[in-house]
Amino acid sequence: MLGVPLGRERKDVRARSQPMASSPASSSRNRAARDSDPDAELPRIGSRLSVFIFFALGSMLFTLGLLILLHPAIKLTGDEIRPIAKPKTVPDAETRRPANLALNPGFESQPLGPWRARGGVTLARERPFSGSFAARIGAGGARLQQKIAGLAPNTAYRLRAYLQCDEGESELGVEDFGGETMRVKIAAREYREVELVFTTGPENRSATIFWEAQPKTGFAYADDFLVHPAPAAPDEAGPRDVPAGPDLE
Repeated sequence: MLGVPLGRERKDVRARSQPMASSPASSSRNRAARDSDPDAELPRIGSRLSVFIFFALGSMLFTLGLLILLHPAIKLTGDEIRPIAKPKTVPDAETRRPANLALNPGFESQPLGPWRARGGVTLARERPFSGSFAARIGAGGARLQQKIAGLAPNTAYRLRAYLQCDEGESELGVEDFGGETMRVKIAAREYREVELVFTTGPENRSATIFWEAQPKTGFAYADDFLVHPAPAAPDEAGPRDVPAGPDLE
C-alpha cells in the first residue's frame, strides 16, 4: 500500500473546504442577469407603488380635513361635497299679521287700559276666545269703547272682533270717523267673528270703536279686537261663524 504524505493530504482538505472566489467580471454578469429578469423586478415595483399610493391617500385626507375645518358651510352628502344652501327667509307670525291699531285688543293687559267702560264691564277668565281673558258684560247691559288714533283721512279701515252672548244681543260699532255711525248686531251663544269696514272723512284722523251688549240672562263676551287698513276689495260687513284661533294682539 502506497502511503500519502500527511502534509499533502491536509493541504488538499483545506483547498476543498475553501469557497472559490468569484471574479469581478462574474459579479457584473450576475447583476445584469438579475436586472434583466422581470420576475426579480416586480417586488421592487410593487413596493414603490404601495408607498406612492399611501402618501397620495394621506395627502387627500389631510386636504379634505382642512377644507371641512376652514369652511363650515361645506358638508358631506354621500360621496360628494357641496355647499349648504342658505335657508329661505320666512317671515314670522308677527310679520304676517296685520298691524293692529287697537290697544290691548285681547284684554291681556290689566286693567282695561285704553278702553273706557260705561256700566258693568269686567275681565273674565272663564270664556276667552284666545289668550287668558275676555271682556264681559252682565245683565243690565253696558258699553266698552276705545278711541283709535293715527288714522289717515279718506282711508278705508276694517274693524273686527269676536262676540258672543248667552241670551240677548251683542253689538259692534264705530263712530266719530267722519261718517254715519256704523254697527253690526248679533245674537249668538258661541263666538262669532263680526266685522265692518268704515272710511274716514277728509279731515278725520281718529275713530271710536265700541261694543255694546244687553244680555237677558247670563253674560256677553268680546275678545280680540282688530283695526287695520282694509284690503283693496274688503268683504261685506257682518258676522261669521269661526273656530277659536290665535290671539292677534
